Amino acid sequence: MHINVIKLGGKVSIENLIDDIKRMRKSNHRIVIVHGGGQELTDMLNRLNVSTRFINGLRYTDEITLEVAKMVFSKIREEIVSKLNINNINAIGLSGSNRIFNVKPLNIKKYGYVAIVDKVNTEKLLSFLEKNVIVISPIGVDQNGTFYNINADEVANKVASALKADRLIYLTDKPGILRDVNDMNSTIEEINISDINIFINRKIVSKGMIPKLLSSANAIRNGVKEVFIIFGCCKDPIHLYFSGKIKGTRIVSK
Repeated sequence: MHINVIKLGGKVSIENLIDDIKRMRKSNHRIVIVHGGGQELTDMLNRLNVSTRFINGLRYTDEITLEVAKMVFSKIREEIVSKLNINNINAIGLSGSNRIFNVKPLNIKKYGYVAIVDKVNTEKLLSFLEKNVIVISPIGVDQNGTFYNINADEVANKVASALKADRLIYLTDKPGILRDVNDMNSTIEEINISDINIFINRKIVSKGMIPKLLSSANAIRNGVKEVFIIFGCCKDPIHLYFSGKIKGTRIVSK
């Protein structure tokens, strides 16, 4: 059994992945999808006149932001699950409230209700994976029942690491890591994890790409075989990337 963890981010639509997922399932690949929803959350907060600010690429999450995040992410998760099932792909939606992972607050004073994944319940995930595509929302609950917002890249990294996934694939609205953010043809095709801090310090990567790269490095150090950051705003992006028809960035350890 091959395990693939796919992080769905940016403007990437689940409709783009339907044939990719069917193809992978036929080849005995098991799939976990971790969705983001940062733009949808920002849009909803703007409608409610709630300000948004980011610290080191992470959204400061006060009580109001947390409640809106729970609502927005739940809607996104159920829409993804519904679209997969409509296309005859068995899918189940989960979040931290299903106790699939334990969380630890990052720093309440600095980030608000933001947590990191402390431990993943691999046995529970594997029991669902045999017959289902799992769709996970980036919301966690601690032992006291307090909810937290979690960076979706962090969730994807920790889940992939715990499952010792064959691939962790980040699908974004960018064609991988760019040398020049204004030039979509400047994709860096391969990055060694030992060079990631250099890319961050030189500001080649910034904002949301920082946690994505750091998560990629952690995943590889923890046993994930391959990590990719791929342009996902097209039909069958995974098939196209591995066929050499679209660009992306592969993260390697040496």
